[in-house]
Amino acid sequence: MGDVKDCLSYVEQNLKTLEDHVLEELESLKKAVMGQDELRTRFMELFTNLQEQLDVVKAGVEETRQETAMCKRAIAGGAVVTHSPRVDAPKPKEFGGKRDAKELDNFIWHMERYFEGASIMDEKAKVRTATLYLTDTATLWSRRKHNDIEKGLCTIDTWDVFKKEIKRQFYPENVTYEARKKLRELKHKSSIHDYMDREKLKAIKEWEAPTKVSELRSFLGLANYYRRFIKGYSAKAAPLTDLLKKGKAWEWSKRCQTAFEGLKEAVTEEPVLALPDHTKVFEL
Repeated sequence: MGDVKDCLSYVEQNLKTLEDHVLEELESLKKAVMGQDELRTRFMELFTNLQEQLDVVKAGVEETRQETAMCKRAIAGGAVVTHSPRVDAPKPKEFGGKRDAKELDNFIWHMERYFEGASIMDEKAKVRTATLYLTDTATLWSRRKHNDIEKGLCTIDTWDVFKKEIKRQFYPENVTYEARKKLRELKHKSSIHDYMDREKLKAIKEWEAPTKVSELRSFLGLANYYRRFIKGYSAKAAPLTDLLKKGKAWEWSKRCQTAFEGLKEAVTEEPVLALPDHTKVFEL
């Protein structure tokens, strides 16, 4: 009886061991099957992506084939594709700050041609490029403006604003003061040209039409200083002096432009002045 119990105990123990082994094998098999499912899913994803990429490549090849066929037909038909030649824009002449309207206008004109040739379209790039061609007094002015910009006192971020500012600084608008200063240093000899040097005459001839009352006052201040040399000065200046009347609206008419040009010509022309001939009759 004891042997039977031992035998049954041995059998039960072996069955337990076998059961554990079978369970382990089943778990391993389950994991293997699940791994195959994941592998199969991953494989299908890769296959799908590859198929999509192949479709894109096929479309590109077909597009290239069609373009090649069009080029062949164009060549067979005698069509010629041309390209615009590159233009090497000459570098503009530097501006040193001379108060000469013509020189400043030429500088601005050459800069704009350079912008076109170099394909400089950005407004800030135009301003930065223009400052590279300033020297001497103009460079000092540019440095002061740069400091003002950093302090927030002004803004120069477009080419039009830059032109306005540089003209305001270097256009000969202060010719009145300079001419009067020159007059105090010279003596009256025979004509108005003895009071004014060639540079001042040139500045007056190139004086642009006023756009506001302060500019008109500046011009009339100069013209009035030479009124004793200008015959009929009051009548010639009347259209301009009318604009200075209190309450008068600013309107630069054709009549004003004619008077302005006439006064400029009268100031810069050569009057004939001579000592009196006491042998002849005087009229008062």
